[in-house]
Amino acid sequence: MNSLPVLNLEEALTEVEKHLERMSLALLAGEAQAVEQASAGLRAAIGIFAEAARRRPAQLDEPSLRPRLMAANQTLASQRENLARRAAGVDRTLASILPAQTLPT
Repeated sequence: MNSLPVLNLEEALTEVEKHLERMSLALLAGEAQAVEQASAGLRAAIGIFAEAARRRPAQLDEPSLRPRLMAANQTLASQRENLARRAAGVDRTLASILPAQTLPT
């Protein structure tokens, strides 16, 4: 049995939106621990939303939810891109300060 509370889709989406905002603030602050905590909260909120959508699929057709779902999707995609850029920057920085290792032949 699933221990996650099952909300209606609107409530679940509101929670996702709140966690997306927390993630955006954590990314702006650039604090790794805050990003990690925000990410955990966002994952949990998305899990609850997915379960609510699975149990109440007809609510996905509500016209009031569509623009909010699209906005949440765009925000999440933007956050993923931001994290990917940051990771690439860290990789470049590490490559410039750590000597390259050559493998024995």
